[in-house]
Amino acid sequence: QQLKANRPKSFGTLNIKFTELTKFRRHKSLQPETIQEKENEDLHDSGVEVKARSPRSVSMSAIKLDESSEHSRLTISDSLFPTAVEKGRRRRAKEKIINFFRQHKEILEKLMKRGIFRSTRVFGSTIPAIAKSDGASVPVFLTNILSQIATNPAYMSTEGLYRQNGNLATIQTLRSDIENGHLAKLEMVKNVHILTGLVKLFFRELKEPLISWSIVEELVSLTEAEGDKVMSKMEIIINKMHQSNRSSLHAVLDHLSTVADLSDENSMTAENLAIVMGPTLTWSQGAVKRDTIATIMVRQNNVIEFLIKNYPKLKLMNQKGESASITD
Repeated sequence: QQLKANRPKSFGTLNIKFTELTKFRRHKSLQPETIQEKENEDLHDSGVEVKARSPRSVSMSAIKLDESSEHSRLTISDSLFPTAVEKGRRRRAKEKIINFFRQHKEILEKLMKRGIFRSTRVFGSTIPAIAKSDGASVPVFLTNILSQIATNPAYMSTEGLYRQNGNLATIQTLRSDIENGHLAKLEMVKNVHILTGLVKLFFRELKEPLISWSIVEELVSLTEAEGDKVMSKMEIIINKMHQSNRSSLHAVLDHLSTVADLSDENSMTAENLAIVMGPTLTWSQGAVKRDTIATIMVRQNNVIEFLIKNYPKLKLMNQKGESASITD
């Protein structure tokens, strides 16, 4: 009910003192119109000004009387103004729907073509689509969050960086904010594990992995190879990737190699980072037999560890290539 001239932003629990509880009980047996008039009279006697009737969508069955306290308690349903619990239920329901569509992509594509389901901006999309939407070679979200972590020495030296998990509820809340274009809220985060959790969630929810499985299979042969041509071969293979994926991979490897350089402080060597980040950066998109899962994980980890360890050399080769192209 609207009890005051200034309507509250959300309906909560309103404590109203009635001089005669028995009179209020009798009101329940009356018709709705009589109930409204009678309640207004009692509220007026109690010094509460009533200027408008309650919304019609709030039924009388939503009003509950709590006689356990000295004051009667009038609780109005939060169906119009959802509580944190209700918002949590809606978020979980939305996540279940999204997970269903991830497993049935052909249904999702049909719904998107008909305009029933809207494509996401950041999470659950593809690197090229996000980069194109942002008008950049690397998704703006990825650039911002990696920079926020890398420019903070305390974050970079945190033990278990990328291995420890942040609060899932906070991460999901920020995910929703980012999806709605509120990237500025990242700057308010003071827990590095929340930021790294968002990075892992971003890659894990991509429709297509950052590094396609075909690229991984080509790189596997290089992980045990030796010689001067290994780096040039690695560059050739990586150049087969989509431009946005390649640029994003360079950004990620540049960041992770710096993290590995500080392993004496954060305990995150290239091997440890590969174990944590491997499954999120690449995966097999085809049907996988149970007995091959272990083999796939080994390949993932070996390739990511190889890339992190050798990225400084790859970066140097790219810089030389760019300088040569500018000279030409």
